Amino acid sequence: MGKSSNMKRRWSDPDYRESMSGENAYWYGKKRSKETKRKISDVSKGKKLSEETKKKLSKLRKGKKHINKTKQKIGDANRGKKRSEETKQKLREIMKDKNKGKNNPNWKENYEELGLVGKHKRMRRILEEMGIFESEICPKCGKKPRIENMHLMNLDHEYRNNPNEWFYMCNYCHKIYHSLAGLGGKIGIVTIKPIPNLIKNLLQLKNREEREQLLKEVILKSLIKEHNKEKE
Repeated sequence: MGKSSNMKRRWSDPDYRESMSGENAYWYGKKRSKETKRKISDVSKGKKLSEETKKKLSKLRKGKKHINKTKQKIGDANRGKKRSEETKQKLREIMKDKNKGKNNPNWKENYEELGLVGKHKRMRRILEEMGIFESEICPKCGKKPRIENMHLMNLDHEYRNNPNEWFYMCNYCHKIYHSLAGLGGKIGIVTIKPIPNLIKNLLQLKNREEREQLLKEVILKSLIKEHNKEKE
């Protein structure tokens, strides 16, 4: 029987555990000298745990929580301490992708299982991987939104898992597109007539660039008409 198995057998005995716990423990009330602590630190420096050891430790700690007394001690020990900029940056890097994408505990592999908000978030990530990012200037009207950030809109509100059916535009252009495509919505008291078969024509175009161009043309044309009416 190996040393590890022998220890497990011993610690499974309640009497043995009691004899080695609390005031009966060898290190109870004892403190290591600063010299001893320094030696232990020097020996441990530069050592890296293997992936297998990390997995074992992770498995052992899983589900374990600090008691309130321990939490209080940790809080008291850290209170008033200030992290250096280097430490802050390291923590930012660690936390940046911790719960992002597949690292998120709520991650759903199947796109169809996602809700509307989840589909928008997933599509933003897919577009980023394609090199398409939300810009400060609306790609349709060329203006900077005054209040809201750029919207990510879907051509026909079917929200399919096809990035070439999703486009960025400002809130105002988004509302104009809704009216032009017959998807509902109003722009104040302005009435915009729907363009027959606009969605069908957009989906028939082969690539993203052609769809972007048609979207820009119909939205700008509508904006010009609206501007001329205001002059009248």
